[in-house]
Amino acid sequence: MNYGLTVKDGVLQLDGKTFYGFGTNSFISFVAQMYGDDEKSRRLKGVYLEDIPLMQELGIPFMRIPLCTWGEHGFLSWMKDKEAYFKEMDKIVKECEKCHIGIIASLLWRFCTMSNIVNEPLRLMRDPESKQTKLSVEYVEDVVKRYVNSPAIWGWEIGNEYNLDADWGPAHFAPNEQWVFKTEDFEAFYKTIGDTIRKYDKYRMITSGNGEQRNFALHLNRSSSYENTWTPDDIDFTADTLEEFETMMLRQNADPIDTVCTHFQHGNKYNLLDGFAPYPGAKAVPISVKDFLKLHVDTAKKHGKALYFGECGDMMQWHELGRHYLDDYPLLLTNFYIVMQSIMDAGVQLASAWMEGTVEGIKYCVVDDQGGGQGNKYGYFKLLEFKRMNVYYRTHGMQETEEYWKKAGV
Repeated sequence: MNYGLTVKDGVLQLDGKTFYGFGTNSFISFVAQMYGDDEKSRRLKGVYLEDIPLMQELGIPFMRIPLCTWGEHGFLSWMKDKEAYFKEMDKIVKECEKCHIGIIASLLWRFCTMSNIVNEPLRLMRDPESKQTKLSVEYVEDVVKRYVNSPAIWGWEIGNEYNLDADWGPAHFAPNEQWVFKTEDFEAFYKTIGDTIRKYDKYRMITSGNGEQRNFALHLNRSSSYENTWTPDDIDFTADTLEEFETMMLRQNADPIDTVCTHFQHGNKYNLLDGFAPYPGAKAVPISVKDFLKLHVDTAKKHGKALYFGECGDMMQWHELGRHYLDDYPLLLTNFYIVMQSIMDAGVQLASAWMEGTVEGIKYCVVDDQGGGQGNKYGYFKLLEFKRMNVYYRTHGMQETEEYWKKAGV
């Protein structure tokens, strides 16, 4: 059998059957294994032993987990002692096998980490012979070859939201102007990494890990420059048309990537997102969450790709980084459920929620009608909603995992 998720004619399949599923993100699972030896770090290193079994308990079938680290320290540990490094990663993969949880494995999370390690301008990611690209290829080869035969690996992800930092010019990165890069740079890099994955894994889904495609992405790219003379005043914020949106979608998720990826978390008061121009030069027409997702599903499928909604539903209004609803808890709750229902109504096959903190941090935090959101930053009720969605998929024959794991023999 072919392990993991595959894409056929724009449809995601698990063991040859159409698959729909809602999962979670778990940034901390492997990343924490690279932390220090203080008391807090030691506790976080064991969080995956709570997080992963809880997913099994709730019937949540997969997690998006970085099989890498955010900063340079983890990759330097890999370079220093590969077997020690992978001994820690093995723990995460084995726990997921044990609990029958799939992994969308993110390989090169932060866009500038390899560039920093080799002290090379980031835009050279486009060159397969650059030091950063060669190091990235070596890392991806090590991970993919090690886990290609694990039934817990359901898909490969190249990085996290590279598209959101592309095309902004030197001023955006000051004082780290060496980080400036453009769409054509990461487009070429994705091709190199995607081809590397395909060298060892011919069938599992590959996703870019991109964030929400800006509704002026093409105009931004055309107006951007590597030159220090280029300033934010030179940015072209003209809204893209639907045709231009499609052009950039294909560039940002080019073959051998076989899924289109988008991220957005929290919606807004009116549940409208930035839309696209009805004709060149016109103002953008706002679009509902449902229609935004449906547009992505349909456009991806038109080109034989599936959609992966990789981060959603964190509702950052619950923590200190944002107060977008000004403590309007009923509106918060309503909009959370609208985003979740929009996923189902738009026909999104694969989505995963960003969990602020860890599952350990939300496990016993149940928000009720009296809570008003105060002191309840995370909300266990979110996990219960994800459980409900997966129950719906299973009872309607859209998510069959029991036979998959039985065949896998783990």
